[in-house]
Amino acid sequence: MHHEIIPGLSEYETLLKEVRELQARIAELTALRDDLIYHICPALRAVYEEKIGSLEREILAAKLYLREKQRILEILQAQLNRQEVMSVHKAEEKAGEEFREFEEELHRKAEEEEAFRRHWSETQWEKHDREAEAGEKAAEEESEAGEAGEAGEAGEAEEQERCQSETDAGAGEQDSEEKEETFDEDEPQSGGRKRRNPVEALKKLYRKIVKRLHPDVHPDLTEREKELFREAVAAYEAGDLEKLKAIWEELENDTDPEERFEDKPEDLEKLREMLKNLRIKVQILTGEIARIRSEYPYTMKDFLEDEGAVEKKRAELQKQLQEIREADAKLAEFIEQVRKKVQDPWRN
Repeated sequence: MHHEIIPGLSEYETLLKEVRELQARIAELTALRDDLIYHICPALRAVYEEKIGSLEREILAAKLYLREKQRILEILQAQLNRQEVMSVHKAEEKAGEEFREFEEELHRKAEEEEAFRRHWSETQWEKHDREAEAGEKAAEEESEAGEAGEAGEAGEAEEQERCQSETDAGAGEQDSEEKEETFDEDEPQSGGRKRRNPVEALKKLYRKIVKRLHPDVHPDLTEREKELFREAVAAYEAGDLEKLKAIWEELENDTDPEERFEDKPEDLEKLREMLKNLRIKVQILTGEIARIRSEYPYTMKDFLEDEGAVEKKRAELQKQLQEIREADAKLAEFIEQVRKKVQDPWRN
């Protein structure tokens, strides 16, 4: 796609305009990609593991132990076919050796997922999510209480106005000052009062920092700016809002002017090359976002948001697990019966 010169603007002005638009787009896409990587997908993975993944691993383990008992019976049958002395213990040892690698892998995967869940539960992201949810709930409760209060106060309003007009006026001024202190147009609102949403605040601040410091948008960053960008990415991954605030404060205090291109042939060529690279970066980011959304755990998003579907799936898995365990118990009982009937020189 080639740039088009807008009527009334010089090529220099047109190039600058397109560069600014692409820089803003890259900042937006980068923030979205990082939100998917550091917040949305880990949260989805944690929820899936809690509700579905743990059950799926239980089923896998149950199937493994069932198959191991089936293998024990196969070995016993082979001993019988070869007219050997049947040994349940020897069959158990052989089957155990064959399945040990699979069992270790199951334990390793379970420990890995448990470690991930613990890590996620300890991150600032989950804390922010809980605070945001609590804030939204408080806003709803306040709204409901306000509606009830308005109805109850309607009959007393005239009397209060007549008897306490001066007091009401003073209180009104104080309330106005409180509203002015708490109102923030950048935060979600309810009734004109701030409802802090730490998740949105963190995301918004990160987008601002990315727009200012992303090396693909600003290829001539100083070493300190590059370091700040790396710190911002790490803070965002950890959900550390206070660290992002400190980084932004340092950027705000930086009064060095941004490097500007001049309307001259060599700078026009630099702008054209910059536009080319920015367009490539937009394509790369768009592809990364599409890939993330096409893979686990993002593909579980709609499913996990459907509580009915989740409960139905859990019921199916629990039923399957129960059936496998019942089959396993029957085989275990049969093996014990065989053990009692044969003289087992390998038995402990």
